[in-house]
Amino acid sequence: MRYFTNRLPDYTAGSPVDIPHAQLRGRVASIVDAVVQHVQPRHLRNCEGGLYVGAAGIAYALWYITQTGQFPKEALRYQGLCKQYLVGSVEYEKRNKKEAGASFLCGACGVDAVGALYDHTSSSQSEGSSSHAAAQFLESYANFAKICTPMNFLGPCGSDELLVGRAGYLCGVQLLAQKLGKQVLSQETTNSLCKVVVESGRSYSKRHQSPSPLMYAYYDTEYLGAAHGLSGILQVLLGFPDFVKSDPSAEKDIRDSVDFLVKCQASHGGNIPPALDECGARTRPAEHELVHWCHGAPGECEPHPLGNCPGYLVNLLASSKILHCAPKLWQPYMLKEDSKSPPPKCVVVKTITRPVYNTSHRSSYNWGG
Repeated sequence: MRYFTNRLPDYTAGSPVDIPHAQLRGRVASIVDAVVQHVQPRHLRNCEGGLYVGAAGIAYALWYITQTGQFPKEALRYQGLCKQYLVGSVEYEKRNKKEAGASFLCGACGVDAVGALYDHTSSSQSEGSSSHAAAQFLESYANFAKICTPMNFLGPCGSDELLVGRAGYLCGVQLLAQKLGKQVLSQETTNSLCKVVVESGRSYSKRHQSPSPLMYAYYDTEYLGAAHGLSGILQVLLGFPDFVKSDPSAEKDIRDSVDFLVKCQASHGGNIPPALDECGARTRPAEHELVHWCHGAPGECEPHPLGNCPGYLVNLLASSKILHCAPKLWQPYMLKEDSKSPPPKCVVVKTITRPVYNTSHRSSYNWGG
């Protein structure tokens, strides 16, 4: 099995929930101390991998912790550490201009996003002294839009998924709008990028005769999960309701693709298979399921700001089909590291080892829910 079983008791309706705040704060503080001790912020080798596995991710975590208001005594120290990890990441990206620049989680634009968040917060606390730096980071982030506008800007590996592709870049646009209260891109540019994502999915689906109107592949695998696949891409598109409502044909294809994902649920437990070639009769047995945010039900059930989403998404999330996934999120508890998987380097390495199944007989699949 790829996970530890959750041994915590199930919640009983009406019973009080005791959250040990002091214990959790102590645990967070000890984790921060351990990270700082083992990961030097200015060592460039620690900066590779951006937000995903690099120092920029540590900078974002420290920034986020300070924004909770739960660590008033440690706030100044954490802010200082955040800046150190951020500066190291910026230096690394300047020295290593790679094709992953437009990658939100693995490239330079993710570092720009963290820089904008940090400097925006600093400027609000110091009467605007860092506002110019925040504006520069935002401008740099916006400039990456033209890089990821071409449909196949990352070549044959797939240009739309969340970690390194267009969906990730658009996810960063959403994050900055939410945290800073301002739009990084014009509505025209945002709609243009969303349209490319839809057209890319349509084109791939048509070429490969996919049962979903939108389908994508990452390194030749038709993933369904949040990290590399259809679910993550659809969730990002649904985060731009103005685009969805402005294009009826795109809305229909997004709606039908969401419905298709629901039909892919496994009959045992309601998990979502990691890829298209494991749907229907080829679903993994329960003991070999991947129940991760990256691959499986946890990524499918990520909450959305329902007030901004089209009505059919609200209906979908309220449906018994999606609620059927809930036990899958609770029972596995924690993912085990796969010792056979390669280290999580960005762009060219898939972080989950997945058995390869024959995909040449899609017509024999049972797509029923």
